[in-house]
Amino acid sequence: MHGVVAFDDHAKTYDLIAEANGFNEFKRIFTRYRIGVKASIDDIDESALKLMALDTPVETAFAQDHHISSTEWMFNKRLIDCSEISESYLRNEIRNITENCDGEKARGLLIYAYCSEDITSEVNRLSRLYCDLNLRNYPIIILFLDDHDKEMLTALIVKKSLQRFSTADKERFQKHISNQLRAQNTKLCRKFTSCVSQRHMIGVNGLENYAVRINALCSKKFDLLYTRAVPFVFDGFENKSKTQAKTTLTQVCCYLYNRL
Repeated sequence: MHGVVAFDDHAKTYDLIAEANGFNEFKRIFTRYRIGVKASIDDIDESALKLMALDTPVETAFAQDHHISSTEWMFNKRLIDCSEISESYLRNEIRNITENCDGEKARGLLIYAYCSEDITSEVNRLSRLYCDLNLRNYPIIILFLDDHDKEMLTALIVKKSLQRFSTADKERFQKHISNQLRAQNTKLCRKFTSCVSQRHMIGVNGLENYAVRINALCSKKFDLLYTRAVPFVFDGFENKSKTQAKTTLTQVCCYLYNRL
């Protein structure tokens, strides 16, 4: 334990006036570690993603409304810097979505396009991609997050700077580092929620507003695309013996083969 002491002329004693692991000392050391640190939205970690509920898919009412028991009628979430959303990126996602037909993988994709600069030009660019690739014909939704104040990036810079602390400094300022990590995660979550609450999405005319909750928005997208969904209520593999289910499947396959 180290600190700064001074002699008190009145009490005729030495007093500790600054702790080596106090907050003021932490701020001084933090300033040194922060020099030159830059961050992007890609630097967001799992703890923050979990707080923003980006680690779980968007459940929709599509399967229930159409009496389908498979679990693929949901939207995976993706937070990405809008500058990384290119034609090749979207074509790749279209291919992945089209190939997701095993009954388990999500059939939809909800993209959170984060933007901190050149807002107008990025909106126009994404809108052109939306039109050129006919994204209206695919279960892909792009929500636009306008963070022109760079609040999320500032929080990420603080978190990234804290990660640069040496092992000794991490032990020394453990309490302050933990408090700062929690505070920055809270700022990230609050700003993300604020951006989403603007309800901006990319469409043919640039930014468009939607007036429903996100799960309803995703359900509506499925309804528009899959107008002839076939009801499929089969819970044999869920509620019955797997052995019996496999036996029945084998018998059906043998019957079909013999009929050929």
